[in-house]
Amino acid sequence: TDVRCVVLTGNGKAFCAGQDLGEAIAADGPGLESILKDGYNPIIRMMRDVQRKSVPNQVQPGAYLFDVLKAQLKDHKLMRAASELEQHQELQQQRVAACFSILDEASRQLLSAYYADRMNFEEIAARFDYSNPVIAEFEVNKAMRQLETLVKARLTIS
Repeated sequence: TDVRCVVLTGNGKAFCAGQDLGEAIAADGPGLESILKDGYNPIIRMMRDVQRKSVPNQVQPGAYLFDVLKAQLKDHKLMRAASELEQHQELQQQRVAACFSILDEASRQLLSAYYADRMNFEEIAARFDYSNPVIAEFEVNKAMRQLETLVKARLTIS
C-alpha cells in the first residue's frame, strides 16, 4: 500500500500541539538552527524516506515511524545530558578557580609555574631560589595539597 499521509495524534500529559519557540530565542536555549537541524530535519527526512519508498515493503510504516522517533528521543536525551554535564563541569571549574584565588601568593606562583608555564623542578628551584629541585618538588606538592583541600571543602559545601 502507498502511504500518502501520516497523522500523529495524542492527548493527555504527553500531547504537544507544537514547538514552544520561546526556547529557541532564550539566551540559554538551544537556538532555532539547532532545533531545526537536530529536531525537525531527521523527522522530515524519515517522512521523505516513507514517501520515496526507501523503506522496505516488509516494514510497517507505523513501526518505522515509531522507531525513528524513539531514536530521535534517545539522541535528544543524550544531547541534553551532555549539555548538563558541560554546565556542571563549567561550574566545577569556576569553583576551582575561586579556590585557587584563595591560596597564598607563593602557592599560586608555584602552581602557575609548574602547571601553566610547564616548568620542571630544576627551573622552579632556580626561579624561586630553592637550594635544589627536591625542595622545589616538595613545595609544589605542598601547594597542590592545599589547593586540593580547598577544592574538596568547597565542592562538599556547594
